[in-house]
Amino acid sequence: MLRTLKKYGEKQETKNKKLDVTYIIDIFGPHMFFLTKPKFNMRQIFTLALLVIVNLIYAQVPTDQDCLGAIPVCQEIYVQENSYSGTGNYPNEIPTSGSCPGNCMSSGEKNDVWYIFTVQTGGDLGFNITPNNNNDDYDWAVYHLDQYDCEDLYAHINEMQVSCNWSGTRGLTGPNGNSNYSCQSAGGSPHNALIPVNEGETYVINISNYSSTQYGYTLDFSMSTAEIYDDVAPELDYIYTDDVQCGTASLTFDFTEKVLCNSVQANDFTLSGPGGEHTITSIFGEACSVGGQMEQQFMINFTPAIYESGEYFLTIKQHSYIQDACGNIASTGNISFTVDLNSPTADTGEDINIGYAGTTLIDATINGGSGNFDYDWEPAEMLIDPTIEDPTTVNLTESTQYFITVLDNASNCMSNDDVWVNVVGGPMSINVSADLLSICSGEQINLDVLPSGGSGDYLYSWTSDPPRFVSDIQSPSANPEVTTTYFVEVTDGYTTLNGQVAITVYETPLADAGEEQTINVGTPTTLDGSASGGVSPYAFWWEPAGMINGPNDVPGPQTVILEESQLYSLVVTDDHGCPSEVETVLILAEGGALSAYPQADPPEICIGQSTVISANALGGGGSYTYSWTSSTDPDWSAAMDGVEVSPEETTTYYLELNDGFTIHETHIIVPVHALPEINLAPQGYVFIGEDTVVACVNDTVVLDAGNDEDPPDMLYSWSNNWAERYMIAKTNGNWVDWQTHAVEVTNPYTTCVNNASITVLFSYNECEMGTTEIKSDGYPFKVLPNPSNDGLFYFESEKSLDILDIKVYSVNGALLMEKSYRNLDGYWRKSIDLTGFTEGMYFFLIRADEDTYSLRVIIN
Repeated sequence: MLRTLKKYGEKQETKNKKLDVTYIIDIFGPHMFFLTKPKFNMRQIFTLALLVIVNLIYAQVPTDQDCLGAIPVCQEIYVQENSYSGTGNYPNEIPTSGSCPGNCMSSGEKNDVWYIFTVQTGGDLGFNITPNNNNDDYDWAVYHLDQYDCEDLYAHINEMQVSCNWSGTRGLTGPNGNSNYSCQSAGGSPHNALIPVNEGETYVINISNYSSTQYGYTLDFSMSTAEIYDDVAPELDYIYTDDVQCGTASLTFDFTEKVLCNSVQANDFTLSGPGGEHTITSIFGEACSVGGQMEQQFMINFTPAIYESGEYFLTIKQHSYIQDACGNIASTGNISFTVDLNSPTADTGEDINIGYAGTTLIDATINGGSGNFDYDWEPAEMLIDPTIEDPTTVNLTESTQYFITVLDNASNCMSNDDVWVNVVGGPMSINVSADLLSICSGEQINLDVLPSGGSGDYLYSWTSDPPRFVSDIQSPSANPEVTTTYFVEVTDGYTTLNGQVAITVYETPLADAGEEQTINVGTPTTLDGSASGGVSPYAFWWEPAGMINGPNDVPGPQTVILEESQLYSLVVTDDHGCPSEVETVLILAEGGALSAYPQADPPEICIGQSTVISANALGGGGSYTYSWTSSTDPDWSAAMDGVEVSPEETTTYYLELNDGFTIHETHIIVPVHALPEINLAPQGYVFIGEDTVVACVNDTVVLDAGNDEDPPDMLYSWSNNWAERYMIAKTNGNWVDWQTHAVEVTNPYTTCVNNASITVLFSYNECEMGTTEIKSDGYPFKVLPNPSNDGLFYFESEKSLDILDIKVYSVNGALLMEKSYRNLDGYWRKSIDLTGFTEGMYFFLIRADEDTYSLRVIIN
């Protein structure tokens, strides 16, 4: 298809006043031909087009023997071992007619090569061509490309030539300042004057081998005072915006210098503006299209077209590798331009809150434009009339986002905006409960209030009678010591409801294991246990059961025959099932040989605690000396009874007991239990201090006080009376909210206790506005989609995992679902099906091998 793309008459007039217009003919490919004539009729154009088609059949890619393929001058000296032969793929670029001061190359191109450069700093250009064989005759010419291009050489050789030498003298030649002439014919000197050049000018050099030998030459630019070796990276320079209007889908721009055609791609750029990012579909350069290697001006085509006024940015992306002739990579950056289309600007105002099942008027404001507008609101079915500027909603029972598109019928320009109409309030109820309605004194209860209806954004306030208990969470825990009534007030911002629950607390009984007894070695005794407090009858339990002769569930059991002293313990349980504290009694078996029965009080400790180790020496001469040593500290020793020690790990203490006659050796092991490990740092949040993280006010931050390696039944006591491992911190939408949360964790098997706290700064400035997708970047798996429209989520990865445990929690911290997978090799995909769950936010707590992750997910 033959088509005239563009007229370049205005540009051509600066080259030759006789030219009226230039036509570009593009025929099924990247090659373009420039036809210049004062006037063309259609018959002449058709004839020329046929000639162009024939020429295209034989068209070749330009080589360095063609002006369009000229070698960039990027260094001071070029050594050519062998001369060039022929004239490249574009012969006859230089005419054979003319003479000085015009074209002096009377043989035209002859075994020639081309060089090209752009002046970086003005001065004098000079060079020498030194043949490798001094009998060779080299001719040369310098042409400027500032007003013309390579394809203009033949027709405009006189205007483009700045220096030329066709001297018949053999040997060294060049514009080296050894003469004052800029043009030398066959009988002239081989030397020309230096060439003054200015910054930004582009020149090509043609070197022809008249001798037609193959000995080569050396080209030396070192005498030049001008800087012609390009070391400056090209940049975006100018964008032509005079003709931009609504619907424009192409732009023309300039680089600061010519760049290599094959280094420029459409995906090297981005175009963005008030309506977001535009996709660049193609890029065109005039010289590139006819086979040239370099171009300074390009045109991009993009979609969607421009329809709005405002500031736009054309950006070179990182890693684009656009480069000039000397390999300088274009700088990453952008150039901005402002488009004034007098387009309309739609403003729907602030979001609107209405009551349940209410309606409202959406008051839109349109600025600018012609005033002749069409309006299109969506969702149309949720409005009385979606084609007017200020529509009224239908009765709403759920929050709805409305979108407006304004079309200016005079200019075809458009503008968009959106607004939320939020439904709040509605019927509300609460249900107050506790997991236990009667407990023993000191035991824990878990309170809960379940609200429904209303706005869904609830605040809680718990109090008690007797007083001293307060909490502001939905499900707190308490440890009442007397019978207590708990009161809760729940509000959704529109409605406030009150409820209560009563907890009966039973007194704990007291156990008495009796007085310490001293007996002879080899005899039994009767233990003397009793109970008080609580409610009778009581149940008794003595330990160790193996050291009781007969039943161990009576108040006064008989011991076995004791060959050594023995410590007994007693626990009493009353009729309500309330247990007492553990009480102990020591039965000393004395007499006989020297012996010792070391014991520690307490017998087991946690890291940081101390215990007293005692020898309980018996028999022998009765005048004892003690020598204690430690299995963990070779430098530690003690020489007394009743030694207080604070080991950091389980330690064996060796005792050497001496009565002056014999030595008795024994030992005692003091178990030392580690404190519970607590790390409250939530994953994915930034610390702004030693124990402070910052989060968005819309975030729900999951704080984890435990570890998967902890034993079951760990006890957690948070500062807000929450008693579970995971505690959820959130705020009610304040701009800034500081919250400090502390937790005490108790290992029920070791009774070791540890504490930790963390401060969460909720800040509106941390919120990412407009985010529609929650990502799992940085995790060893992906969770898709998020948000989900149907409640179905997929875990997928190409990383093998031995363990994948997934727990699903509600925003209130309730465990809703658990899934476990093992030995996931290669690419795998697993689903979490929440299709039966209501819309809203949930949390995934994920264990992937040795690491733990948390992720917020949303069901739309």
